Amino acid sequence: MRFVAYRAPAVLLTLIVGVQQRRPDLQSWHLVALDREFTASQATEITTLQDYLEMEVALFQQLDERVFAVVPVENQRRFLRFSRAVRQIPVIKSPIGIERSNALIPRPEVRRCCCTG
Repeated sequence: MRFVAYRAPAVLLTLIVGVQQRRPDLQSWHLVALDREFTASQATEITTLQDYLEMEVALFQQLDERVFAVVPVENQRRFLRFSRAVRQIPVIKSPIGIERSNALIPRPEVRRCCCTG
């Protein structure tokens, strides 16, 4: 019994390594480093929403150049997130898409609660 207890972790580790070796190689979008992303060190420079939106535009341009533009044709499938064939690409389809920042500004009128009369 003791022999099995000592061998079990080694067998498990061997199985895990074997499964990891069979995984497909990383794609180009996994390896790209984007340097236009907001970091805490920029908090003193980017202080307004407009500053952030300008940085975001530059980031999405960089994403388009380094990721979308280099995805091989054979990988451009409808359901691949980093393919121009996808309909939900905020960079290409819309200036303000679902992945873009925007400001929600409340209406000036005050609404009353139905309970206060």
